[in-house]
Amino acid sequence: MSPASRHQRGVVTLMGAMFVLVTITLLLVVLQRITGSQSLASALQNDSVEALFLAESAIERASYHYASGTACADLATVADTTTDGSFSVQSAQVLANGDCRVVVEGRASSTTAANAAVRTASADLRAGSAGEAWAIGKNGELFLWDGSTWTRLATSPTNEKLKAVTCPTTTECWAVGKNGTILHYAGGTWTATVLNSNEDYEDIACAPNNPNYCYVVGKDGGGVIRAWNGTSWSAPTTTADELKTVSCPSTTCYAAGEGGQPPLVFNGSTWVVDGTSNVSKEIKDIYCFSSTGCWGVGKRNGNNYTFAQRPGASFTWQETLVPGGANTKPDLETVTCTSANNCWAAGKRSQPSDNFTLLQWNGSSWTSWPTAGLGRGEDLKDISCASANNCMAVGKKGSVLLWNGSTWSDASGGAINNTDLEAVTFMGGAAGGSVTVVRWQEVISN
Repeated sequence: MSPASRHQRGVVTLMGAMFVLVTITLLLVVLQRITGSQSLASALQNDSVEALFLAESAIERASYHYASGTACADLATVADTTTDGSFSVQSAQVLANGDCRVVVEGRASSTTAANAAVRTASADLRAGSAGEAWAIGKNGELFLWDGSTWTRLATSPTNEKLKAVTCPTTTECWAVGKNGTILHYAGGTWTATVLNSNEDYEDIACAPNNPNYCYVVGKDGGGVIRAWNGTSWSAPTTTADELKTVSCPSTTCYAAGEGGQPPLVFNGSTWVVDGTSNVSKEIKDIYCFSSTGCWGVGKRNGNNYTFAQRPGASFTWQETLVPGGANTKPDLETVTCTSANNCWAAGKRSQPSDNFTLLQWNGSSWTSWPTAGLGRGEDLKDISCASANNCMAVGKKGSVLLWNGSTWSDASGGAINNTDLEAVTFMGGAAGGSVTVVRWQEVISN
């Protein structure tokens, strides 16, 4: 082979090798891009799945708070941050059937902010029917409702007149009454304490699911307020006017009493007058369904039922009069709500018909509920609701009425007999300690 031929062949071999190298390089670049794309897609998919898990965590957290007694509307404040991202409740509203619909968002952390994964879901929460409730009597009697029958506690730790009872959890309760009497239920046992025999306690309230954040109100010449911090009761805070009622929808609490004076609010450090009020009558009971929304009831104004409304963040209590009819003597004693759009009020029996007095708030007006079919009525002293479909009202001569979501029925008798009952509460907060997610779906944005 001539030198020229060998040279030519070498050039061809070199060009072929270069072609192979270029081809391999291009294949490696393409493969790297494909692998990178697949890795990014996999990372985005993982982020998306994690965001959905976070949205589900928001539903679980909202269910927990709802079961603990937090009002549906207040669930919109639920939010948290985790090592994997964050979740929050975007909105919460009560549906016509009483369920609480929450819209939640889960947001997964990502190394690429532009690719942060966000998933949104909607769920309907339904408060369960609470099985147990406590009722207290005029002479220290304690009665336990198991969902169908009453049992009287064989030995009560007091003979004093009890006025109010609350159970912020399913295992812990408080009851208060005359001559400084405070009862505590824990570990399945009631025990009694006397703080000051010169003080008569009218009401007690605890923050939802928090038996260590409670306030008791009453009278000692004027008004008196004491706080429980989980260890001890505080020294008394006194007011000029006697106090009848207290409500704690959160760590914000409200107290009210004698007519002509605006209710008080605890602002985190002290009790202050809560804005203005045009309510002229004594407020005998208040119930706050949120940190800013409350209803109160009190003595009649002529032949009208007296309601006191705190409609929101306006810091104004407004008097609402509802006609009760001629000679009905429409004094109201108690009010409770399952939401801003569903409340019940009860009081002294109507005259001259001798029927039970029950009124319902539907979000726009108060309406008297027909009770003639329940027999001769007595004065109702207290009302409590575990859910929109499970309420109980109690009163004089052993009166017990039970609401199932459509009708009121007589649940008296048995161990209660004719005992005058002063108060009742379901155990475990407004939802009775249980919540069911009856509907769940992801919200896909266009």
